[in-house]
Amino acid sequence: MSMWTSYSQAYVNPDNLVLAEQQVDAFMGLYNRISEKCHKKCIPTHYREGDLNKGEMVCLDRCAAKYLAFEKLLGKKLQEKYPDSIPAGTDPASSASMPSASPSTDPAAF
Repeated sequence: MSMWTSYSQAYVNPDNLVLAEQQVDAFMGLYNRISEKCHKKCIPTHYREGDLNKGEMVCLDRCAAKYLAFEKLLGKKLQEKYPDSIPAGTDPASSASMPSASPSTDPAAF
């Protein structure tokens, strides 16, 4: 084993690697949706300052919190409706099989 390879990197289960990649993809998709929706809602198109002002920061915080709460609620509802589609023991809010929010149910619109 090379001195640059850790013990955990030498013995990776391929099934776990695929699951980890799906989870990272799902998280990045959620992060990108939150960033796009909340930026569009909270930050004006013509920047006046280099930094966010207090109102913009509060708006972004609330927008992200609402979006995450909505995704969690949606995950729970999907889990109740389709219990066999999400493996037991996984958090429905972070499941890779969760669809993105449709424009009509977008929490940023609230």
